[in-house]
Amino acid sequence: MNREEFYHLLRASSSIIEDERARHGIDTVRSPARILVLGSQSILGSMHEEYLPEETTYSTEIDLAVMPTREDVLSFDNPAEEFADLIDASIGEDTAFQDAFDVYAQGVEEHTAVLPDGWQSRLIEVHATEHQIRSVVLCLDPYDLCAAKLARLAPNDRSYISSLIDSGDISVNILANRLNEVRDPRMSDGIRVQAKDFLDAFDTKTINASAKIAPESVKAAFRSRLDAATPDATSKQASTTENKNKASRPRHSL
Repeated sequence: MNREEFYHLLRASSSIIEDERARHGIDTVRSPARILVLGSQSILGSMHEEYLPEETTYSTEIDLAVMPTREDVLSFDNPAEEFADLIDASIGEDTAFQDAFDVYAQGVEEHTAVLPDGWQSRLIEVHATEHQIRSVVLCLDPYDLCAAKLARLAPNDRSYISSLIDSGDISVNILANRLNEVRDPRMSDGIRVQAKDFLDAFDTKTINASAKIAPESVKAAFRSRLDAATPDATSKQASTTENKNKASRPRHSL
């Protein structure tokens, strides 16, 4: 999935969700929906695909969850589930949308992914107003995304994480620490042991030398590079405190 396809799916899902919310009397300008991108393509919220390993953008699917606002809770019986069903029916798998564009969205709910504690404070907001995305779009921090994949460790998850470690986009030590912050009971002891063994298999001394979550000065430089490629596509970290002291290399679009 490339960035234009990413924005196309976000624009389509936003339009569908906001139209439904408007039909329920919600002022969607004053109170836009909050769309959370889960799964592999959430990485596009923090890194430009030009610098990403190919394994990270193979998928033609994007997982989207609506994080209900107060207005949603008051206006719908079960907003998260209803919005997920609406996305599936409109632009999901085996729909006319997929037939036309070869990509699709899967409607999920916020609790679908097994995530580390504090993940909400690290969400990355993606701004793409010129793409007519009417909602607030939030993507996972890359380490939270990889921790969620460690909680499954399917073959494609292993390949995804390995490619980011091998390319220097993800530090093994930082990811191991983030894994320790996963306290969701759905992550069994057996999977946790497998995840730790998987990370231990990497040469951490070599990998850590190339770890690179960018400090503020580098983020600013790469925000400009991303703007040059896609003028309306800037993204910001919801919380940068944790990342300020981490080493950097120029791949991130923050």
